[in-house]
Amino acid sequence: MQGITRQDFAIAATAAGIFHNVFYRKPCAEFLRDVRVSGLLHSWPYEDEDSRKALARIEEGLRQSSDLDIEKDFYQLFVGPGAMAAYPYGSVYTDKENLVCGQTTREFVEFCRAVGVNFNLPHPEPEDHIGLVLGALARLFEEAADSGDESRVGELLGQHCLPWVHRWLERVESEAVTCYYQGFAGLLRQFLEYWSGQLAVVPRELQLYA
Repeated sequence: MQGITRQDFAIAATAAGIFHNVFYRKPCAEFLRDVRVSGLLHSWPYEDEDSRKALARIEEGLRQSSDLDIEKDFYQLFVGPGAMAAYPYGSVYTDKENLVCGQTTREFVEFCRAVGVNFNLPHPEPEDHIGLVLGALARLFEEAADSGDESRVGELLGQHCLPWVHRWLERVESEAVTCYYQGFAGLLRQFLEYWSGQLAVVPRELQLYA
């Protein structure tokens, strides 16, 4: 962790919170307007080439797609009705029968309880939704910014996110209709790769079934 400051953790918390909103919440007109006009895409703190390409892809999506197009893409990817093009629940990928609320879901719930992360969900759903995982990650980055201890961030990444998230990202990148979600998937991929490298996270090995 040499060279990483508490400010770096605070910046990461903000970025993870943005990803939480992008992948968990329906893309309302107000949020999309904020993405367009806030300067977020021009002040993204991670400046590697792949992140720049992903940001350009997001901008392309915001120019080419209407708010309704982006909302429809959100539903076909992550909600339904019917089969989802990119199921956002970890256990769909880690469970042999592709079931939600599998063993890895329970493990993530137990981890969150142990570290004091509580979800106030508007309706019952599996807690290993990628949006909730990213929300928990944002919370733990905030705590690391306060304490200087990044161990819980590393545990969440290595045990509960990285073992399956690459498969989900592949689905989003291949199945998204809009450049908006393709771009944010690429941006999230780079964010996770950056922090797993900075914290020397070794993901646990899990067999994936989807």
